[in-house]
Amino acid sequence: MTVLSAMVLAAGYGTRLRPLTEEIAKPVCPVVNRPLLHFPLWRLARLGVTEVVINRHHRPESLDPLLAEPPFGLRLRPVFEPAILGTGGGLKNARPLLENAETIVLLNGDTIGEADLAPALEQHRRSGALATLLLLDDDRIAMYGAVETDAAGTVLDLADFTHRRGERRGFFTGAHLLSPEIFNYLPSAEVFCIVRQVYQPLLVAKPGSIRAVYGTGRFFDLGRLEDYLAANWSLLDNPGSFDFLPRPSAAENFRPPVLRGEGALVASGASLGPYVVLGDGARVESGVCLERTVVWPDAVARESAADAVITPRRVVSLPKE
Repeated sequence: MTVLSAMVLAAGYGTRLRPLTEEIAKPVCPVVNRPLLHFPLWRLARLGVTEVVINRHHRPESLDPLLAEPPFGLRLRPVFEPAILGTGGGLKNARPLLENAETIVLLNGDTIGEADLAPALEQHRRSGALATLLLLDDDRIAMYGAVETDAAGTVLDLADFTHRRGERRGFFTGAHLLSPEIFNYLPSAEVFCIVRQVYQPLLVAKPGSIRAVYGTGRFFDLGRLEDYLAANWSLLDNPGSFDFLPRPSAAENFRPPVLRGEGALVASGASLGPYVVLGDGARVESGVCLERTVVWPDAVARESAADAVITPRRVVSLPKE
């Protein structure tokens, strides 16, 4: 039996980040010049995982370069979903690749979490729970719903299902530690949500089988354009434990922080910064002024922009207040 197996959910449509996600799948949108998917993969590699299952559906071809050259020494095993299956359905569909492990780590491919997975893994193995959820103390519970836990970390309620109040309330980061026995409790449906159709019923059917561990660190949802930009700026300022991120560049016409990717060209008379990321092979034409802007790989900035993303096909800007 394998000690650890892992899956990253990467099949979603990235609806809130449209029109950017009309071009590529959200998990490969660049963040500080690295595909978003690198962040959960790095956490898994750091945990000791060597092989990761990745499901895909929306714009699946955009994941091909990453699958062809996996980062961090990982082996990636893609699973294509002809129809999107949801978080639970995606896990169920990948069962043959996951179930022969002592523990399964399930992460979202479209968020960035800094919290260390190791304490959650240790607690999960010690407790014998079916699932252990990694939580944060975060005021975003008002937006996403709270996870109520007792003092020992037993989950009492998820998103107001049982209406039981605990001694502590946390925000679920989308990181799951699972025992392979969880597959015995999946519904017969092909498409379902693991929280609503698996965890919530287990709160009643098997009290104590869902547990939680609180972590620390930043968490980026990246659902909206402003969230995507804010994550870039925060990580450009402070990469934290993500030691694979490139560091900002210096030049006379750069107001830091500015990151210039490999082969990126900046014409004379252009002005960059503060907070600009140029992707590999990007180009900035003469006279263009960029502030708080991400330029994707191989895109061309022909006009000045602020609070924007420039892709090879379009410019998407935050509304001016």
